[in-house]
This record gives sequence, C-alpha cells and structure tokens, in this order.
Amino acid sequence: MNYFLIVFKSRAQTVRFSLYLKRSGIFYETVNTPKSIQSACGLSIKVKKDYFSIVQKLLKVNGFSGFDGFYYPVLLPVGVLYKKVL
Repeated sequence: MNYFLIVFKSRAQTVRFSLYLKRSGIFYETVNTPKSIQSACGLSIKVKKDYFSIVQKLLKVNGFSGFDGFYYPVLLPVGVLYKKVL
C-alpha cells in the first residue's frame, strides 16, 4: 500500500488542511477514519507516500494544533492495521 493517512482531532482542521493540499496541487482523498484509530475525528486525509515530506512541511508552516499524526497501513492476514508514525 503506497499511501498514508493524515489524522486530526477535529473535522474543522481536517477540512482546513485539505484546502491547503488542494491549493498546493497535491492529490488527496478525504476518507472515514478507520475505527482502529480512536483518538481522531471521523474524517482523515489519504495521500500518496510520495508527498510525505511536502505534507510535513505544510503542517509545520501552517501550525495545525489539532494534528494527531500520520498513520501507515500494514497489511495483515486478517485485515489492515494502521501504525502511527508521528
């Protein structure tokens, strides 16, 4: 799997950050946050791994206090587990 999830604690920050991605020309998808990620709101942003460093810079420059972390999918025989990276 070649994507990661950007997870925020509030929907407002998720939507706000998606606008930054759109303005930056980064393709993303707004998805439901997997139930295994419990500390977040119901929405996350799915982005290709290729954009990881750009996304990190956007988060740092724009100061999103509700940022919860980056989550990478790990494929298991019984499903997908999301591992928190930052």
